[in-house]
Amino acid sequence: MNLRLHSLLGSANQKIHLLTERYRPSDFTSIPGCEVILHTDGSLAITGVRPLVNKE
Repeated sequence: MNLRLHSLLGSANQKIHLLTERYRPSDFTSIPGCEVILHTDGSLAITGVRPLVNKE
C-alpha cells in the first residue's frame, strides 16, 4: 500500500510503502511536523520534517 503523507514526507513525490501488516495507514494520520524537547539542563532539541525556524 502506498501512502502520501505530506506531514511526514519532505516533498509530494515521496511515498511510504507499508511492507508488512505491522502498521496501518491510520498510524500515520496525526504525526506532527516537528517535535520540541526541553532537556533537564535547559537545552532544546528541535527535530522533524519541518522544524521551527527563528524568523528574527
